[in-house]
Amino acid sequence: MLIVLWFMPKWTQFIITRLGATRVSEPEVKFIFFILFFLGGLATTAKSEAVLPAYLVGLVVAGFFCATKRS
Repeated sequence: MLIVLWFMPKWTQFIITRLGATRVSEPEVKFIFFILFFLGGLATTAKSEAVLPAYLVGLVVAGFFCATKRS
């Protein structure tokens, strides 16, 4: 989970800049959902709550989305 959280802002920026403006299918939202389901599955496998990864990913990516919204 730490590896995903470390690289999440870079991956999100890459997805949004590459695919965000060119397609209607919202690839950045699908990417975020994929990461959340993946981390939720790992948390469930580890017998932990699946809400914790969603909360942490939200904290990590919030700064990037706020900066993108201002631009």
